[in-house]
Amino acid sequence: MTSSEELWDLAIQPEKKIDELARYGDKHRFKMPIALRNRSGYDFSFSGLKTAAFKVIQEKDFLKDNQNIYDLCSSLQYAIVSALLEKTFKAARELNISHIVIGGGVAANSYLRSSLSDRSVEEKIKLFLPGSRHCTDNAVMIARAALIKINNDQKSSLTLDVSASMPIELKDDLYR
Repeated sequence: MTSSEELWDLAIQPEKKIDELARYGDKHRFKMPIALRNRSGYDFSFSGLKTAAFKVIQEKDFLKDNQNIYDLCSSLQYAIVSALLEKTFKAARELNISHIVIGGGVAANSYLRSSLSDRSVEEKIKLFLPGSRHCTDNAVMIARAALIKINNDQKSSLTLDVSASMPIELKDDLYR
């Protein structure tokens, strides 16, 4: 039985715990949506995935069997990694990119790392992947990006509101 401590870890550090538990699961057991698979562009949205996972968790007696949790973690991880790979390599092909660099906390995920490595060989794209211990939260990268913007006198208004669904192609509009 999954302990309350394990469930707490899953709530606090979901990416780490999902990676750990997914190793014992069947990635095909629960059909999870692949984010924005059929859309042009390179955007991501995992809201449909969260909804699908929530519905699975609400099933009667779901939490009574550890295998359910392992399979859900594996299915979630598979859907997320599939979306990331599809969009990344689509961008590489369409934009004639020959090198990919991965960083941040997500880059510590073992399934993502192995899938990226395999796919980059297939696609003949050079992959730069730091050691897992160097793949941490991206706060430092965000701060560095902000410093570059400030140094280039690119500032947004303090009245600017958040927009989680803004297409990345519109990011430069924030600094006009």
